[in-house]
Amino acid sequence: MGGVESWGAITRNPELFAAAVPVCDGWRLDDVPKMASAPVWAFHCERDSTEPLQLSRDLKAAITKTGGVAKYTEYPGIGHNSWTKACDET
Repeated sequence: MGGVESWGAITRNPELFAAAVPVCDGWRLDDVPKMASAPVWAFHCERDSTEPLQLSRDLKAAITKTGGVAKYTEYPGIGHNSWTKACDET
């Protein structure tokens, strides 16, 4: 849905976007070189049982490792509802 398509959009057309803000979702790590030119601020919740939180952690680390800019915010004690807190924060 929205979070996964944020990753997908910067993978397909990174030059079109000033930045991406994916919320509670992930993408394939092998696509990181394609997306690393677009800054990312990803959000996820610690108790998300819908989308594995490790996806966001791994993407942030991989983007940073390739020289890209990635910020990651993780909310403790919350399920698959990180968009509420993310919208309050951005």
